[in-house]
Amino acid sequence: MSLQLGQEAPDFEQASTAGPLHFHAWLG
Repeated sequence: MSLQLGQEAPDFEQASTAGPLHFHAWLG
């Protein structure tokens, strides 16, 4: 999958040592 300029990156969830990570929430 490739992204073009101006497109939104897909959100994903990943388990980490600090707890679950939600990409869009992490970005702010």
